[in-house]
Amino acid sequence: MKTILLLFLTLFLAKECEVKSQDLASVQIEYVAYSRGFYQKTEIKNKTFRSFRDSNSIENPAFQPISKKVWKQIILELKKLNLAEIPKLKSPTKERFHDGAAIAKLTITIKGKSYQTPDFDHGVPPVEIQKFIETINSLIK
Repeated sequence: MKTILLLFLTLFLAKECEVKSQDLASVQIEYVAYSRGFYQKTEIKNKTFRSFRDSNSIENPAFQPISKKVWKQIILELKKLNLAEIPKLKSPTKERFHDGAAIAKLTITIKGKSYQTPDFDHGVPPVEIQKFIETINSLIK
């Protein structure tokens, strides 16, 4: 009986962490990196994105469309992520502690539930989200 209960709970909890296709319409992604003299923020939602280069900017840039190819890549990388593990990720480096790198953070919101990474060095994300971050940062180049 315990085995059946454990199996059921494992399957049920695993399903909660999956990104379902119908949930992708409500996905919002925010990547922020900042330090003294540097600020970069990218917001992605509904196959569009906007990027900010200044935290004090009065102007609010309009959302720009994301190409189908890049959107597919974002979704592919998003589906590979274990959202429940995102808040537990460890940064591979600590350069941000002495101004050696900008502080970065990723937030993914799906159906009103947010998953946020701990701070990590901009340019050196945790291995588990590295490809996803690279795909997001390719939008602003």
